[in-house]
Parts: sequence; structure tokens; C-alpha cells
Amino acid sequence: MAAINYLEEDDATMKEVAERYGYTGPWLSQWLERLADEPFEDVVYDEHRSGRPPELSDEEYEQFVEVLHRSPEEVGCDAPAWSVPLARHYLIEEFGVEYCNLHVRRLLSEAGLSWKTARPRYYKSDERAQQAWQEGVKKARRSGRRLHDPRHRSDTTGPLDVDPCVVSKASARHRQ
Repeated sequence: MAAINYLEEDDATMKEVAERYGYTGPWLSQWLERLADEPFEDVVYDEHRSGRPPELSDEEYEQFVEVLHRSPEEVGCDAPAWSVPLARHYLIEEFGVEYCNLHVRRLLSEAGLSWKTARPRYYKSDERAQQAWQEGVKKARRSGRRLHDPRHRSDTTGPLDVDPCVVSKASARHRQ
């Protein structure tokens, strides 16, 4: 509507008005022709578009949803829970349909599956205990102390070149 006003009031050309809105002259011309020929509501609102037909039939989709509500182990997959790659693999193997990960995620969501992600911290942990531990680590770093004893077997990857008696005495001290 603003384009019509510009054309009538400013004596601007079709190209000038189209450029003000970031379009081309022919595009604006098409819209103005449609407005002259059709009712305003028909021009402004497009008709429903069905989009691309689904690759899974309604029956296959329902079967897939039923499978998703069972454990992957029940349908022969070696996994404790459904994931996007696993569901995608299942769709390819069972129905011969290959969807992108985003669409498979959408199908899982439509089927009512929710996502569980790893939490950055244990949700039941004591906040004060975590802060105290972090402060202890910071102090150890500032003082130059090592956080791990390199003579302790769990802290090394290679063979030990330390007297085993020293290690066992240190281990005994830690157990007290």
C-alpha cells in the first residue's frame, strides 16, 4: 500500500519505489497488477501450499512412532536409548528413507520423545563443597604444588621408576 502512495504522491517511477523496499521494478509491477485485478485479501494472503509429499507413508510413520516408544534393544538395536543417528539408521534400514538429522530430530519430537543432555554439574551436589574444592585447586596452583603425585600408579601412563616401598607408604598415608 505504501508503494501505491509513493507512486501517486511522489511521482516516483516503478523502479525507484521498488528499490526503496529492496525489490525490483518487475516484482512491484506484478503486485500492482494483481491488486488491480484481484481482491486485496487474495493478493495479500497466499493460498495454502501442501509442500513436498512425505517420503514415509502414514502407516510407516505410525509404525515408526510405535517403535520409538519401545526400547531400541527391543527392535534389535544395540543402544539403551534412541538418538538421532540411531533413529536415522533405523529409518534407512527399515523403510529405505533417508532424512537429514534435523528432520529426524523433528520426527522424534513429534513422536513425543524429549531430549536429555549431560549437565555441566551434578544437580544434587553441594554448591559450597564445590566452591571449597575449586578454591583448594586454585591455591595449589598458586603455590606451585602438584595436584597429583606422579609416583602414584594412577597418575602415570608409563612404567614406574620409583621404589615400590615409597609408593606403598604414600598409599598407606592416603588411606588413613
